[in-house]
Amino acid sequence: MRDLPGPLLRSVARTGPLRTRARATLKLLGAGTIPPRLDDTIADVLAAADRTAGDERVEWLVLATSLAFHRTVHLDEVESPIVKDPGAALAPLLASVAWRELIAPAGRTQSPTAKRPRHGRPRLLVVHDGDLRFLEPLLHRLRESNIVELRLLDLPAWAEASGLAAPLRLVDQVRARANPRVAESPWAKALEAELSWADTVWVEWCQRSAALVTMVDPGARRTIVRLHSFEAFTVFPHLVDPSRIDEFVTVSVPLQRLCAAVVPSLAGPGRTTAVVPPLLPVVVPDPSTRQPDALTLAVVGWGAPAKDLPWAIDLLVHLRRTDPRWRLLLVGATPTAPGYAARIEAARSAVPDAIDELGWTDDVAGALAGVDVIVSSSTRESFHLGLAEGVAAGALPVVRDWPTLQPFGGAAAVWPTDWVVGDVPAAADRIAAWISSGRPRPAEPAARQQFAERNDLAWETFAELITG
Repeated sequence: MRDLPGPLLRSVARTGPLRTRARATLKLLGAGTIPPRLDDTIADVLAAADRTAGDERVEWLVLATSLAFHRTVHLDEVESPIVKDPGAALAPLLASVAWRELIAPAGRTQSPTAKRPRHGRPRLLVVHDGDLRFLEPLLHRLRESNIVELRLLDLPAWAEASGLAAPLRLVDQVRARANPRVAESPWAKALEAELSWADTVWVEWCQRSAALVTMVDPGARRTIVRLHSFEAFTVFPHLVDPSRIDEFVTVSVPLQRLCAAVVPSLAGPGRTTAVVPPLLPVVVPDPSTRQPDALTLAVVGWGAPAKDLPWAIDLLVHLRRTDPRWRLLLVGATPTAPGYAARIEAARSAVPDAIDELGWTDDVAGALAGVDVIVSSSTRESFHLGLAEGVAAGALPVVRDWPTLQPFGGAAAVWPTDWVVGDVPAAADRIAAWISSGRPRPAEPAARQQFAERNDLAWETFAELITG
């Protein structure tokens, strides 16, 4: 635990007014520190919500939600309590009457199996938050196939352009979810008008847009939500109304299993789920990029705490004991979480002159040209497209068996088992065997064919989902 400022530390003690303690706790979390007795504070705030009603209850729920799902706890640490033990992490919330009433299904006026109107081709509306980077390759195929009429709705941009006070902030979403007459709000009526065009609505990313879409009764209109990764550690899947979701989609099997444990109302027994991963890059590596006298590892997206870069640095140290030519290339933005950044600095002090930072780039495949080994050092991943981009560039894949997702199938449920290693020595052994065999490029025709077949399967699943 990081050093706590004295006044704030005294404020989070289990004495004094609850609001003061809860707000001091929230301030500490905002400063990147997980305070002592956080679970006790959350439980006390939820108890206060249970004792109250109306606007006061909503305010307590907003505070409890802000504490329980704070990014410092779940996204700025290497591991999240939700992954370690979903039941224990969510137990205080599920014990609260106020919380259970907040997330209770509102139902729908028509069965999703009712006959939907047809207007020639089926109508598909894709709702998103301005980020279509993982869906665009599928949309490209969709446009070429011409099997649906397609519209896109950037919900935050639409709300701003319309001058509507749509509840996009977390606190406003909790208030909206608690409002039994939310469908009468001007923003909800305007959104319903947009949604009414579609036979099927696909919501990309299970975050605020998904919560808003399911505050509107879909009737017989089908609604599909795809969750990628970070959303599983936020409140948004819990705010999504499961009675208004027909298909819950994730990008990998381990993530689907995790969601079944975290949000069983969306992904658990009795729910219809599917897996639609991002399309993989299928390219032919340029042989001229291989540097015979250089040996390079690479990690993509290293700034996120879940990438656990110190593991890759440990691998670099291990390899350099026998061959000092080894270097490590870091692709992506630098970390912002203070604790994670400190761990990285401590680890890289052992090899200060053997690590290169490229920074963020929109040409990851180009950045990885000539890299020898692409490393997935993560504690958890939804899929790890950066790994696939490295393989497509001709690098050897070394995939740590994502430890916090092992109970849900781990990396071997996503990638070939011979890519997956249990620890740093096993990773070094895999690399040594590859060096001994002459450093063959993995992205030969067989690997490219495998990627192409996986892409075809993803496309077929996507097309079946959206056409009903």
